[in-house]
Amino acid sequence: MACTARPPPPSRLRRTRCRHWSTTSTEPPVDERLKPLLRCVHTLLLTPSRITPADVQALFDAGWDQRALHDAVSLCGLFNLMNRLVDGRGVTADADYLKIAADRLTSIGYARLNDLI
Repeated sequence: MACTARPPPPSRLRRTRCRHWSTTSTEPPVDERLKPLLRCVHTLLLTPSRITPADVQALFDAGWDQRALHDAVSLCGLFNLMNRLVDGRGVTADADYLKIAADRLTSIGYARLNDLI
């Protein structure tokens, strides 16, 4: 990875996709059980102070437990921190690194990242 002087990329696409996936059931198809989790993560991403007890209750009503809430909040926080550090510093990665990272996430998943916290 190299640090460049280029401005960070806009994060609008990430926000748009998260909002779309949390509120629709088309492209990509989203299991109904995931929707309250994605809505909660969407709120944490953009306006964390607006999380309400009703948001959390919707997770529990969909069958998620305290551990799932903990993992979602922890991973969302970790990704928010990392995205701000990387985007703010203009860090880029070459295709080889991105392939290695994608393979790692495919094999161990995101849940293991929570072990780093």
